[in-house]
Amino acid sequence: MSHEEAANAIQGIFDAYNFNGPDQATWIDELASLSQGWPQHINSVAVAAGQIIRDHGGSLQSDLLP
Repeated sequence: MSHEEAANAIQGIFDAYNFNGPDQATWIDELASLSQGWPQHINSVAVAAGQIIRDHGGSLQSDLLP
């Protein structure tokens, strides 16, 4: 998948779980890059990100990305 397609898939996941915030675009771009466009990697990075976001009260702080 292209970077744009991966980003759109991750955006859909964030929308479904209502993960919003000022750093949302940064999260989506970083996760799309990390997935390298592979659907199974998109799933893996989205699950991992969802756990981190949930553990931090739904916060999309850019300092949580590393």
